[in-house]
Amino acid sequence: MSSESTEFLLGHPQSEHETLSVLSRTFQTFTRQQFAEAGLKDGMRVLEVGSGGDVALIAGEFVGRSGSVVGIEQSRDAVDYATHLAAVKGLDNVKFIEANIEEDLSFDTQFDALVGRVVLMFLPSPAVTLRRLARHVRPGGLVIFQEPDMSWAKSVPNVPSVEQAAEWMREVFRASGANSEFGPKLHATFKAAGLPAPQMRVDGRIYGSEGDGPALLAESIRAMLPALEQLELATAEEVSIKTLEDRIRVELGAADATMSSPLLVSAWTRLPD
Repeated sequence: MSSESTEFLLGHPQSEHETLSVLSRTFQTFTRQQFAEAGLKDGMRVLEVGSGGDVALIAGEFVGRSGSVVGIEQSRDAVDYATHLAAVKGLDNVKFIEANIEEDLSFDTQFDALVGRVVLMFLPSPAVTLRRLARHVRPGGLVIFQEPDMSWAKSVPNVPSVEQAAEWMREVFRASGANSEFGPKLHATFKAAGLPAPQMRVDGRIYGSEGDGPALLAESIRAMLPALEQLELATAEEVSIKTLEDRIRVELGAADATMSSPLLVSAWTRLPD
């Protein structure tokens, strides 16, 4: 699960100067909006789980130097990479530790907020893990999670390159055991974890042939290419990654079509005092 699965499926930025993954560049605005709406603010202590660093850095900006963020990653490589991202951003209030979020964690203090993005979808028992993690949140604290709904990654009207790429993404998640349509299940998951029913919202992006969408989709497939080949879902020749973005743009333009990103479903609640 989690950081290792996310790294394998989604990859890391391609260069030292590109500190945001494809996933983060697509969703970071929505995460910022959600943190602001839920009430993440200066001085808070935040526990973040399994984002590969991106979400912890956003939380670090929200809580400022008077606050702190502890990010949980499940491999030493993920901890090292996330620590590097924090250093690049100059966020010395964000720290990362290696731990398994499906096991009990040991902390001397309770946190003001628990946050995570694209992490519960990888878990075999998300409600059980969420209940365990929420024990580290103080009374009156926040629980904020964001998960995708890949069913909305599509083109209208359908164009072959977009539909094939979106299906490759769904197949990779399916083969890995992840639930790529987990977002709408957050309401039931919060309640099954014993948390108050969450408030929820959904965000997404729609692009034409000249927008950022074709490049983002092609980059996502590029990051997933090792997984596609390892899982024997497609060969490099079938993907033809060097021409994928151009093919998407040409087909969208010819059909006067649009393409949608996966939806990002947000859920947040405040624990009883």
